[in-house]
Amino acid sequence: MNKVNFPHLIPAMNKNFRCNMKIVWLFLIMQSALLSFAQPERIDPKFMDSILPLIKAMPADTVKVNSLKRLSSMLVFSNPDSAILLSRQADSLAVNLNYNFGRIFCISNIAWTYATMGERAKAIYENKKAIPIAEKYHPRELIYVNNIMF
Repeated sequence: MNKVNFPHLIPAMNKNFRCNMKIVWLFLIMQSALLSFAQPERIDPKFMDSILPLIKAMPADTVKVNSLKRLSSMLVFSNPDSAILLSRQADSLAVNLNYNFGRIFCISNIAWTYATMGERAKAIYENKKAIPIAEKYHPRELIYVNNIMF
């Protein structure tokens, strides 16, 4: 009986296997990131109690934009009107600061809030504002921008 020996194929198979495993891990990491960004934040009473008095006294910087965005994201389901108002405040501050990353998430949060309220036309309108900003400054965030469930 002849023994079939393919030693020249083993390094290639090993290389392909490693490459495929990297792709699998990359896919899993991206999926977990998408799931974490696509959903509104859970209400954190400690954060809300501590941040509400501080927001008025905060200087106009990216920390204030991110705090307003986080607070608005917590209010998407419980108080959507306040969520939209806070996101709009954060967006106008982000415009003044030229903080495009913050703008993408503020506008997308407004769109997400409208989508959860069933106002799809407003959600699409808001989302279309975020797409050019994401394309120009942060193309990876297009995944988040386009993640409105219909």
